Amino acid sequence: MIDIKLISTPDGGELDTSNGGIGLDATAETAILLSLEGGNIEDPGDEADDALQFWGNRVVRDPEEQLRSRTQYVLRRLPATVGNLKAVTDAVLLDLAWMGGGVVFDTIAAKSKLVSRNRVGVDLDTTQNGKNVRYQIGLPWSSP
Repeated sequence: MIDIKLISTPDGGELDTSNGGIGLDATAETAILLSLEGGNIEDPGDEADDALQFWGNRVVRDPEEQLRSRTQYVLRRLPATVGNLKAVTDAVLLDLAWMGGGVVFDTIAAKSKLVSRNRVGVDLDTTQNGKNVRYQIGLPWSSP
């Protein structure tokens, strides 16, 4: 899988232009970022709120493959406290479920931590074809 490289920034994400052009990424990191931070920020990911979901989901029939970005919603609604890290981790695992079961990864485990004021770090431990691959993702936590 080769994708355009996105990088996490304090205000969300940007294209990686660090080498003077648009960077490419042969890992799953861009798909991870889009799963966690893509979609509609007003969408809590509940079935009752289907009208609020990302417009691209209209062409995806299987709900398991839709991008709902529950993580983005949680990071905009809950205060940035240690007590809310479990809610962040739960949202991350729901958002990345489409990548599990051998689609991209065989297994996915997540752990969230506060890394600075209004910033959360997510450590993802994955297995892919018997190899362990770790992703460290930083996301803005900008709740009111």
